[in-house]
Amino acid sequence: MSRRFIYIIYLIFMMVALTDFASAASGTREDPIPIGTTASLGDGWQLVVLSVNPDATYAINQANQFIVKPQSGNKFVLARIRATYFGKNSSAFAAGYKLMAIGPSSVSYSTFKNDAVRIPNAFPNTATYMSGSIEGNICWQVKSSDANSLQMYDNSVTGTHKDGLYLALYDVESRQVPQVSTNHEWKYL
Repeated sequence: MSRRFIYIIYLIFMMVALTDFASAASGTREDPIPIGTTASLGDGWQLVVLSVNPDATYAINQANQFIVKPQSGNKFVLARIRATYFGKNSSAFAAGYKLMAIGPSSVSYSTFKNDAVRIPNAFPNTATYMSGSIEGNICWQVKSSDANSLQMYDNSVTGTHKDGLYLALYDVESRQVPQVSTNHEWKYL
């Protein structure tokens, strides 16, 4: 067997092994991809939400020199994500531009318009090559009433999901945000 054939088999195996696609979730707003489930964005990237902190003011303040407070009636929400690239050559996953959040109020939140000053272990914007993964935190400042029911969506025009692909930032079974045991653990995530 040629090396190229073995390499192709290896890549197929890795894609299957690293992927935990939800057969039931369609990725729509009504049926978002659950936390911990990998979603293909259709542009060579796969994305998974690893954890969520729906009230991240403490974690944000641990990363900033000065006290940072969300606007009155708002909360900071941190999501830890992992993106894996399976496209050709290399690509950078610009999470700050690609990933938006939306809640029951139907207000869209961007990371650069509604974020904190400094995010602990912020998601890196670095070049990634085939089968490379990058991981980090992204943050939105959202209405307090939206914080426990947020969904993240791919806002890019390069993917195959013309209406966006939605990933839940809460447990889709219970409709509750998985609880962070203490806000202190987010200091080092």
